Amino acid sequence: MKRTMFHVNKRLYAALLVSLSLFLITSCQKSGLKDQQSNNTSVAATDEISEADATASANAYASQALQDYKAQKADIQKTIQAALAMSTDAKANKNTIFILTKKLPFFKSLAAAIQVTGLGKAANDDSAHLTFFAPNDEAFAKLPEPFNTPENILAIKDPTQLDWLRTTLQYHAVKGEISFDQIPQKRSSLKTVKAKKRDWDNTIYLSWFQDMVQINGTAQIIMPDVWATNGIIQVVDNVLMYPTQSVGEYLESNPNFKVLTAALVKTNLLDSAKHGNFTIFAPTDEGFRKSPKPYNSVDQINAITKPNVVYDLSNLVKYHILAGHYFGWDLGFFYAKTTLSKSDVNKIITATGVPVGFVKGMGNVGYAKIWPGNIVCTNGVIHIIPALLRRTPDKK
Repeated sequence: MKRTMFHVNKRLYAALLVSLSLFLITSCQKSGLKDQQSNNTSVAATDEISEADATASANAYASQALQDYKAQKADIQKTIQAALAMSTDAKANKNTIFILTKKLPFFKSLAAAIQVTGLGKAANDDSAHLTFFAPNDEAFAKLPEPFNTPENILAIKDPTQLDWLRTTLQYHAVKGEISFDQIPQKRSSLKTVKAKKRDWDNTIYLSWFQDMVQINGTAQIIMPDVWATNGIIQVVDNVLMYPTQSVGEYLESNPNFKVLTAALVKTNLLDSAKHGNFTIFAPTDEGFRKSPKPYNSVDQINAITKPNVVYDLSNLVKYHILAGHYFGWDLGFFYAKTTLSKSDVNKIITATGVPVGFVKGMGNVGYAKIWPGNIVCTNGVIHIIPALLRRTPDKK
């Protein structure tokens, strides 16, 4: 698909470090993350839960998620019909994407954002042919001021804030009209009209789960296929945050991953972690401390000199990495997935669950609970876990 290029003001991130920190837990945005992660990496009372508990959680999540989706979809459909006082065929009424955001009562913040950023002309262009993943008012309300209400948005004057908002809206738009049933029923991705600054920072990732679709592991399509004369709207329940850091940069800058970073450096994998395209189940420092020597501290890892031990450490790190982007909904139900480890044991077991999912190495007794997770970076996804995934049981 052809991309439309837009200018992005580089001063943006300095102005938004504090104001966005509460929201960016699921995105590799710069700063604001260190303190937030410090408060969230104590993921569970114990390192592992039983397969029975993980299964119960996964099944309950699947049932409730689908039930909530159907109820919300029905409510939104009624609202659309009442607001437009017509059939759902918007094409017959000459409603562009921009006009629909102004007519539909749950898009007040979005309409204000389109107006204040000067994107109204593009969203009103009859020849646009866009798919717009449109956050509703509840999605904007989760953002910090001044991005949380239509009144606050219309009052924005700061060029850096306007630049961020404009780029964020562009990250929600894709060239071409993609209906819900045209989204592949598997892991897939789309290029947005946001200007590309780094690898995959203009890409969104779609995950199927039962009859539902989620984007970047954070935003669910809660009302599909609202047709406009110049495209199609897919209503989503969270604002998508474009990534600005690679997996390696995120881990390197976060104080909770000093041991993992040391292991990446020792095995010459840190540079790969700044490029590539992969998912890492990232143990915290506390998780490493519970491991046997010499993998339990930065000092122990830095002191490794024997090539065979470095090789074993490399395979241990790679045992936590999958090729490609895997968000919570992509983990399946206790499916075996092949890691990058070159050892004889190179598979892990994953499952979708609450709040993200579970993962187990072949040597682990139980499953590690992922939290936080779905942290999208320029080159991959991070799922934080409280302990190492083990290929084989520890020697007594």
